[in-house]
Amino acid sequence: MKIHLEGKALQKVNKRIRDRNRRFRAKTKQQQRLAVIKDAINQLKAGKFIAASTYFEFPASTANAIYWANNRREDRSAVELCSLVEQAKCEVCGIGSLFVSAVRLDDQFKIYPVAGVNRSQEVRKLTPWFDRKQLDLIETHYEGGKGGASDNSWYASHRYSKVVGGKETPKKRLLMILENMLSNNGKFNPHKGAHKVEK
Repeated sequence: MKIHLEGKALQKVNKRIRDRNRRFRAKTKQQQRLAVIKDAINQLKAGKFIAASTYFEFPASTANAIYWANNRREDRSAVELCSLVEQAKCEVCGIGSLFVSAVRLDDQFKIYPVAGVNRSQEVRKLTPWFDRKQLDLIETHYEGGKGGASDNSWYASHRYSKVVGGKETPKKRLLMILENMLSNNGKFNPHKGAHKVEK
């Protein structure tokens, strides 16, 4: 796998990103929230996002390619994360999928290529569109009751994936959550809309 962190190839990637950013920023906050959710669904279906038990990280082979691409640079400054995720698949959780889609659409998130991203950074990036309670609820349902939600959602989170006949996979569970959000105007509500469960 080839990762570009400089040169004409990166310029081409960045032009595509800038065009997408302009279209996103012309939208209202509500339209942006829905755009982030739709992008996460599309990336998951396309295989660019791999549902996993991690907030966000690159698979080992990609991380290795990024490491060597960074070593070839004279300038070791931080790079835009969106230019990396534009070129490679990544592993995400419920919050991570929204975070990477927000980065893809809104850019403005720099990292050092060999550094990771933590939960607090992801939550901060998502704050304009999703509040902390929503993110905790999403995480709890994606992780099967192990997230940060403190309400009575633990029981529902264990039942959530059973709506599709007990065929539980991380990808299917994440798609259900995102499709539920889309059906509820951008907010996750496991008891209303697509893939709802009884209280």
